[in-house]
Amino acid sequence: MPSPTVTRLSVTGMHCGSCVALVEESVGELDGVSAVTVSLEDESATVSHDGAKVGVEALCAAVAEVGYRAEPAAPRAAAEAARASDGGSPAAP
Repeated sequence: MPSPTVTRLSVTGMHCGSCVALVEESVGELDGVSAVTVSLEDESATVSHDGAKVGVEALCAAVAEVGYRAEPAAPRAAAEAARASDGGSPAAP
């Protein structure tokens, strides 16, 4: 059995634990999703899924169905990593 695909989504519009639960439930009900972890603080969702059964578009659509916006987090994460490597964070004295 192939290992699951792990997709990180940026999720906006969540305000509380109930929002997190709605997103987790909606995404978790999709056929092919094996695990969902949603972080209110990071405004993100990490989803383990069978990429042959459910794609990123379906994951984002499941988030949208419960009233939030989701998009793949990779471009944002790459930009943050680039800023950090360019000295974006202060150096320790």
